[in-house]
Amino acid sequence: MPAVLRLLSFVRPYWRQVVLATLAMVGLAGFSLLVPWLIGRAIDIGLAAGSLTTLVLLAGGRGAQHGAPRAVRLRADLQQ
Repeated sequence: MPAVLRLLSFVRPYWRQVVLATLAMVGLAGFSLLVPWLIGRAIDIGLAAGSLTTLVLLAGGRGAQHGAPRAVRLRADLQQ
């Protein structure tokens, strides 16, 4: 415990930076968890709609618009 108190004495002049860095790390962890949650929501909504095109558009955004016709063709091929 004395070693921790001694280290804190060195950190004391930089307490604002330490607090800011801690908040940044917590924020980064939160945003890291947000991405999989958003993808899961997109998949859930796409599956509920029953449309592979909707699923691709929600999961991939604007870039998937070019891939959506291919996905529909792939789905048709897989159903045969």
